[in-house]
Amino acid sequence: MLKRDGTAARQLRDQVQALRDSDPDLVRAIEREFGVQPAPLPGLDPAAPLPPGGIWEGGAPEMVMQAIIWRKGRPALAVRGGSFDPADPDDPEASVLLDRLEGARARLEPLIPAVGRIEVEGNAEGELAGTGWLVAPEIVVTNAHVAQKFAMRFGAGYRFRASVLGDGRQSARIDFLAEAGSDCADEIAIREILWIAPDGQPDIALLGLERAAKAPPIPLAEDSPQAGTHVAAVGYPVRDGEYPDPALMDAIFQGLYTHKCLSPGMVRGSTGSVMHDCSTLRGNSGSPVIDMGSGLAVGLHFLGGRLQGDNYAVPAHVLSDRLAGLQLI
Repeated sequence: MLKRDGTAARQLRDQVQALRDSDPDLVRAIEREFGVQPAPLPGLDPAAPLPPGGIWEGGAPEMVMQAIIWRKGRPALAVRGGSFDPADPDDPEASVLLDRLEGARARLEPLIPAVGRIEVEGNAEGELAGTGWLVAPEIVVTNAHVAQKFAMRFGAGYRFRASVLGDGRQSARIDFLAEAGSDCADEIAIREILWIAPDGQPDIALLGLERAAKAPPIPLAEDSPQAGTHVAAVGYPVRDGEYPDPALMDAIFQGLYTHKCLSPGMVRGSTGSVMHDCSTLRGNSGSPVIDMGSGLAVGLHFLGGRLQGDNYAVPAHVLSDRLAGLQLI
C-alpha cells in the first residue's frame, strides 16, 4: 500500500512530476482515461470506487492516481511470439502511449529477437545473470558487471570462473526467446569472453557465441539522443525483494519477471551517459535502449534507480568505439 508520508510515496510523487514535465500529453491522456481533470492533479473522492487497477486500496486517493499514471505511462509489456501488445481490453492504456507504440512497431519488432537472457550454470547467484543483445552475428554485448558474475580476467585474456557445483568451470549461454507463457527456447552457448571493461571504464562486456545467431544485430546510433526522444528498453527484469513498494512493482511488471519485456519511455538527457525513464529492474542490466523513431540502439542500460526513473545507459557511440578498437567490427 502506498502511504502519504512514506519514502516510496515521495519518490513516486517526484517521479510522476518528472513524467508530467517530460511527457505531459501522456499524463493528460491517462488522467482523461480515468475521469480525472488534467494537471494540477486533484484528490479523488475517498468514498468513490477506486479506479481500475486500484490495488493500493487504503492509500491516499491522489497517490492511487499517481501510481496509475506511472503504471500506465511506463509499463513493462510482455513479448510473446516476438511481438508486444500494449492493449488489454479489461485494462485500457492511454491512447497516446498506444499510438506511440503502434507507430514504432515496424521498427521495434524486427529488433526484439536480437535480445536474449544470459543464463549461467555453476553460479552461486542463480541461473539468470542479465540481458544481452547482438551487435554482430556472433557477438553479444552486455554489462561488465553482468559478465563478472561468471567470468574473470586471466593473464592477458579472460576465463570462466570456477563452478560452485564442484570441479570444472561455470558455463554461460544466451536464450533469445524466454517469453512468458512459452517453454520454447533459442539458446546459443557463450564460447569466449572477448572483453570486460576494467573498473572506471564504461560498463561494457563483449561475449563471443558458439555460432551465429538467426536474428540480425541491432544497429547502433552514431550520436547521443536528444532529451525527449521516445525509446524502449528490451530485457528480462528480475523481481527485487528490496523494492520500496512491491505492489507498484508487481503492477508495472505484471508478474513478467525473468521473461522478455519491452518497456517504453523517454530520454531525459545525455551527460556522459544516456539518462532514460523506462521501467527497469536488475535483470535489465545489459538491455538495449532503442530509439522508437529510428530503430537504432542509442544506449546499453547499466543502472536504474528504484521508483525514480533515474536510469543510465552507455551511449551507443561509446560501444561502437570499443568494438572498433578491438577490431570486432
